[in-house]
Amino acid sequence: MNEASFKRISRIAEALKDNIQRAHYPFSKATVGGDMPTRDYHAGDYFGKADGNYDMTATVPLPDYDASRHYALSIATRGYNDDNSRNPQMKLFIGDELVQGLDVNHRTTRVEPSWVVNDQINLRLQIYAGRDDKQFPVDIEAFWLDEQSWTTYFDFMTYLGCWQNVDSDDNLDNRYHRALEAAANLVDLRAPYSDDYEQSLRQASDLLHSQLDEAPDAKNGTIYAIGHTHIDMAWLWPIRQTVEKANRSWATVLNLMKQYPDFQFMHSSPQLYKWIKEKYPEEYAQIKQAVKDGRWEPEGAMWVEPDTNLPSGESLVRQILYGKRFFKKEFDLDSRVLWLPDAFGYTGALPQIMKKAGVDYFMTTKLAWNDTNIWPDTSFYWQGIDGSKVVAHIINTISEFWSLNEWYSTYSGLVTPNVLKKTWDKYRQKDVSDSVLVAYGWGDGGGGPTAEMMEYLKRFKQGIAGMPRIKNAGAAEYFDHLAAQLAEHPGEVPTWMGEMYFEFHRGVFTSLAKNKHNNRAIEALLSATEKLLATVPGAAAHHETLDDIWERTMMNQFHDVLPGSSIKEVYDQTDKDYAKGFAELDKILAAVATDHLTAQTDAITLYNPLGETRDMDVVLPLSLTQTASVAGKPLPVQHLADARALVRVPAAAPFSMTTITTGTEAAAALPAEEPLGTSFETADLAVTFDANFAITSLIDKHAGREVVPAGGKLNELVVYQDLPTEYDAWNIDSTYHAKSWPVSEVVSATIESRGPLEDILHIVRRFGQSLIDQRWHLTHGTTQIAVETDLDWHDDHMLLRSENAVDVNADNATYDIQFGTLKRPVNKNTSWEQAKFEVPAQLWADLSDRGYGLSILTDAKYGYDAAYQHLGLSLHRCPTMPDPEADTGADHFTYTLMPHAGDWVQAGTMQAALALNNQPIVWPGYAASETAPFVTCDKDDVLIDTIKVAEDSDATILRGYEFADAASQATWTFAKPLASAAICDLLENEQTPLTISEDGRSVTVPFKPFEIQTVKVTFK
Repeated sequence: MNEASFKRISRIAEALKDNIQRAHYPFSKATVGGDMPTRDYHAGDYFGKADGNYDMTATVPLPDYDASRHYALSIATRGYNDDNSRNPQMKLFIGDELVQGLDVNHRTTRVEPSWVVNDQINLRLQIYAGRDDKQFPVDIEAFWLDEQSWTTYFDFMTYLGCWQNVDSDDNLDNRYHRALEAAANLVDLRAPYSDDYEQSLRQASDLLHSQLDEAPDAKNGTIYAIGHTHIDMAWLWPIRQTVEKANRSWATVLNLMKQYPDFQFMHSSPQLYKWIKEKYPEEYAQIKQAVKDGRWEPEGAMWVEPDTNLPSGESLVRQILYGKRFFKKEFDLDSRVLWLPDAFGYTGALPQIMKKAGVDYFMTTKLAWNDTNIWPDTSFYWQGIDGSKVVAHIINTISEFWSLNEWYSTYSGLVTPNVLKKTWDKYRQKDVSDSVLVAYGWGDGGGGPTAEMMEYLKRFKQGIAGMPRIKNAGAAEYFDHLAAQLAEHPGEVPTWMGEMYFEFHRGVFTSLAKNKHNNRAIEALLSATEKLLATVPGAAAHHETLDDIWERTMMNQFHDVLPGSSIKEVYDQTDKDYAKGFAELDKILAAVATDHLTAQTDAITLYNPLGETRDMDVVLPLSLTQTASVAGKPLPVQHLADARALVRVPAAAPFSMTTITTGTEAAAALPAEEPLGTSFETADLAVTFDANFAITSLIDKHAGREVVPAGGKLNELVVYQDLPTEYDAWNIDSTYHAKSWPVSEVVSATIESRGPLEDILHIVRRFGQSLIDQRWHLTHGTTQIAVETDLDWHDDHMLLRSENAVDVNADNATYDIQFGTLKRPVNKNTSWEQAKFEVPAQLWADLSDRGYGLSILTDAKYGYDAAYQHLGLSLHRCPTMPDPEADTGADHFTYTLMPHAGDWVQAGTMQAALALNNQPIVWPGYAASETAPFVTCDKDDVLIDTIKVAEDSDATILRGYEFADAASQATWTFAKPLASAAICDLLENEQTPLTISEDGRSVTVPFKPFEIQTVKVTFK
């Protein structure tokens, strides 16, 4: 490239840009009010405060207005950069009509002739000041827009950008040089806006098009370009502001569609559409029309763009079920693309969930943020833990705004020749596909695409020498094309198996503990309530309430909410959402008792929400003089403080009720606490402690096995300095081990209770300003040590972990994930293994060889690490950005150390974890009639995870999965005779009839390893 020529021509283009605004018409009068008393506003006045809302009116005179001219309004704030996560944002109204949003990237809008009355424009602005406590002026003016200067400016900018990207080809370099030099020499800048000036610009544009436009060459690829604006449902703003961001951005999109007939736009998240429908029905009606016209694509499959590591499997199913049903009902569209550009890693359960819900394609970008390894492919097949495959594509659009590293890419792309060409050049699957997808437009409330982007795209429409072809298209159209191309190259398309682990935001498995605990708890209570309602009449009466709770729960699983990376106001709202959800579910359960149980003062009824016969240990309201029995048989009772007792209900049937009858006896005395020494022993375990009460020896008496290797410790509490170099709430850095402290200050250590069901050790420790209060429940008849923990935490940027040394020879650890398990190597031989120093799991993790192992079960913790003879659990961290109060104060959780003989399947790890997380529903003062279990399953490795009333009928839906990686034939036997039974997809569409047994009560359901099966049944 001739640099001198390039600079000269660029300077001529700058002169054309200066001539676009031909005359300026500042506002003549204005007022501002809202979060301050209404007053006159003068040019240059500053106002504003953090999170402030203001109303401004202004009159812009247009003297000698000429309807044949083109005018535009320019409205902008000053002193802000391009990042719309914090900037002031505005809505422009003419009369009562919302025209578009305005922000630092959308400063102008074309003037409609109808706006001009008596040679002036009267406008109104709604202004949101943004999150910064910073004042700003609002500049308002109209200008006469010179169309020819605008057109020729973008011609030059387009071809100059193309020249920069083809200069490695001598022929193209010379061709662009000659054409641009000739066109620049035609431009006559002596008298702007004169006839000679206008004619010279037309000639220059014509020459550029004639010399450099040409039919696209397949070798240069095709860009499927779709307008987009990523709007986080909550993050550095609360939900109420998210709705406003969508209103502003979508108004901007609709306004652009009037000006550019080829413009197409897509957006995900039915939740956002629902909010707009409820608050801004006029805008929603315009969106529906744009969808009908084929210009707006609602896509994405899920209710929101959630995190995928932390929600349960059933939550991920509901995200798709509710998302697809909304799009079908509102727009008559079947969503087939799982659009998750920004979530923090992707569970290996997703491909099967997608395939069984009619979602064929997966898109993300976030893996391009990896801090250790470059993701190897752009387009590939993603194979889940069960073997299901979907077409996956990582948007590889280069960024001219953010640039974390050389392989970084973005879902908020700009549109320039440089972006388009380099995006195609970076595409790794050119051998099997000729196209890439670019989602362009400013995100996070930034209004999406701009007129400038549309001008660049317009010039690429017919093809430009040496550059990719541009096709305005939707996401589904691109993926259909990609899938067809990949299918033509069997054996050549790469396949990624298992999880897609994100090598960056590892702290989100732990941040904002209360939110994760509430999510886990409401998932469990929703599941139990739905199971119960499916077994009693009248469930339909609660359908709307359950839908509302699910929608709030799914909203709060958004990828910046559940992970703990939002501001305090977001979590103030989630606290209210969860409290409301729990209260509504409690009300439903109370109604079940009133409608279906019998009031009886000496009775307590329990419902077992799990699909296995199990001994249920449950804390009940029993005084020291009360006993408990079932059908006349006394139950083991261990009295606790505060008129409570631990009661064991043996062999409680699955999905059924058990009624306990209370009686009286002489008051029992609670045992006095006694000091805890350096050892403790039960019939099952012998424990030896160090001075900090970490376990230095644990003998499993049943297996005759020492659990702790020489020199190792179990449940050693260690605090690490947790100061990530960036993204405070998001990240744990690989160097966090560099500085640490054992929790060594023991406040007290006592034996709180020795009882018939469990022994309780009470150990209180202090670290810095924080208190760690733990009760160890040693359950008799098992090797389980349940560590019930109450934290009062006040030390910022500290990571509390439980470190556990295990005397096993295992090269893999096993982790519970949605609908199955995942093995991860404990070695650190490769950079991929080294990057997994903190990994997610659902209910448990296990480190075992063939003979022995240790499982760690949790009721609300998700972050683990494993190494040779080591299994660790992250308990608490306390970041300060974006929420300065995150994780400060109280946290309550339980984790269970479960040493065991054999592997985790033989040990019953899954069943133990389910019991920890699914307590029975309790109705004091009510008795139930004796009934058979609603359904039973004859296979231990098949879990009936969900029972619910069907979405569109009174049929019953059951969802189960095989969790031990083994093919299985499970027989499900029902209490009532069946009228019909069929396997369905996750959307509850029937697929394959099932044969009902001769007695009319059983069906046999086939399961492949890790397979999910959904069955629809009706009863006679």
